[in-house]
Amino acid sequence: MAEGRGPVSEVYLKPSIEAVERILAERVRPLLQLHGGDVEVKDVDASGRVYLRFVGACCGCFLRPMTIAASVAPALRLLEGVASFEVEGMVIPVETLMHFRGRIAKGRIP
Repeated sequence: MAEGRGPVSEVYLKPSIEAVERILAERVRPLLQLHGGDVEVKDVDASGRVYLRFVGACCGCFLRPMTIAASVAPALRLLEGVASFEVEGMVIPVETLMHFRGRIAKGRIP
């Protein structure tokens, strides 16, 4: 360990807002924007929790849970350090993300 530096902590493992923006731009936003909606990144905290907000037509859409399970969660799982994410007051723990991982990969979306 270099002098003056402490051990690597979880703070250094969190994904950056830019990384979250990039993965959403590549994998989620194109589909949402086709329907007049979008998702915004509000913040990424030191624990790796990502805070998102649906906007536009997505705000009142009854398919938001499906969008989260089939599109948002798989995209965020690709980023190292994402522990959980919160969308409009819903907190989705990493255990839930891992549960859906196998189901989505096999085409069995809940």
